[in-house]
Amino acid sequence: MISDQSNSHALPCRLRRVPVRASFFCILSLAGIAGRPEAADRIGEPKGGSAPFSSELAPARPSERRRRLLEALPEGIVMISASISIELERYRESPNFLYFAGHELPGATVVFRSTKVGRNESILFLPKKNSRGNQWLGEPIAVSGDSKKDGELALRLGVDRVEPSDTLEPIVSDWAQGTKRLHLPFDPRSSDDPAARRLEPILRALRRRRPALQLLDARGAMAALRLEKDEDEIASIRKAVDVTADAHRAAAQTIRPGVNEGEIDGLVYQKIRAAGAERLGFASIVGSGVRAAILHYNRNLEIMPEGELVVVDIGASWGNYSADLTRTYPVSGKFSKRQRELYEVVLGARRAALDSIRPGKRIHEDIHQAAVNYFRRAGYEKYFTHGTSHYLGLEVHDPGDYSHPLTPGVVLTIEPGVYLPEEHIGIRIEDDVLVTEGDPIVLSSRLPVEAEEIERMMAAGK
Repeated sequence: MISDQSNSHALPCRLRRVPVRASFFCILSLAGIAGRPEAADRIGEPKGGSAPFSSELAPARPSERRRRLLEALPEGIVMISASISIELERYRESPNFLYFAGHELPGATVVFRSTKVGRNESILFLPKKNSRGNQWLGEPIAVSGDSKKDGELALRLGVDRVEPSDTLEPIVSDWAQGTKRLHLPFDPRSSDDPAARRLEPILRALRRRRPALQLLDARGAMAALRLEKDEDEIASIRKAVDVTADAHRAAAQTIRPGVNEGEIDGLVYQKIRAAGAERLGFASIVGSGVRAAILHYNRNLEIMPEGELVVVDIGASWGNYSADLTRTYPVSGKFSKRQRELYEVVLGARRAALDSIRPGKRIHEDIHQAAVNYFRRAGYEKYFTHGTSHYLGLEVHDPGDYSHPLTPGVVLTIEPGVYLPEEHIGIRIEDDVLVTEGDPIVLSSRLPVEAEEIERMMAAGK
């Protein structure tokens, strides 16, 4: 997916909802640990396995994340709500809730604070059981009213206690007696954010009862913590990348003149889900001919014409972490002389950007500029119309400050491209890269990128 190079802590993805795994009991995590960066080739193929799904995330992980967030923010209370279930739509959890609560819990809210005795306190507010809703959507995890069972549930979910959702406002109001700040995962002045709309009745009641309480936007602090990935997160991204690379191979071997873009779209979805991924990370882009020059084209409805190019920009989501890989294929199986010339230019910009990735470097000032400088020398700067990189994680455009120096553990994309719609040409090459203390690791290095390799991969399916 294309980055817009916004220097915001919360980049808009502008993606339509795509199918995801819906389960009220599915608490996703990783049971193992993938190979560490020191065990992998630098600027080459990653080594080490990818961890499988487990039924729940170790409670210590989100607890530690909550502790670090409280340390990063001015003293106060933090409130983060989960997504809600919508009939006939697949469930997709709020990234911030998933990160700091560690579970998929539709309709829940996690609230936490530091106490005066120097410990952190956390409560998960869970919706009540609804017999009609249960029939249609399944029975959610809920408070039972039995103190022993609820204590066991709180322990399993990694919080101090669980409470029914209708007690959220009075309990937070009671907590607010000792603080002036309530930190939220959205701008409390905005009515456009779905989470803000869901919590508006609660926040309105809190304002009435605690008029001195300040509602503050904590997205910047949350994004900063999400930026550096731990071993479990990296393992999940590795697996998402591997699944996506396999889907690319299947797509490359199916592309030929007369095939509909939608067939490739459907094939990608089938390969990704059959591999065990819970969903797509974003709506697949399969744009051929002049549509290859439309950056976020995802209608995928047209017949691929002979002699043209097709941009395939896809990503699996594994353990809720997204991959994002793009390759450009010649529909007829061979690049024309002009297509090959432009492809080599994009490939050169990719190398220049990749060579600039080191700790301390910045996305715009260093990585993007390296690609721009290469295109300028080649005479194609004006045809490079988007950013070179974006962060990758729980969201395909993971939030983060683009002016912040890179640190080990950051995962980002490299995606230079040129677009000449008057020639029916769009070319983009995108890889997923892990920043380490030394050379970067190209997580997607198993997927061919050189022109000859692309042609050989396509020929293997003929």
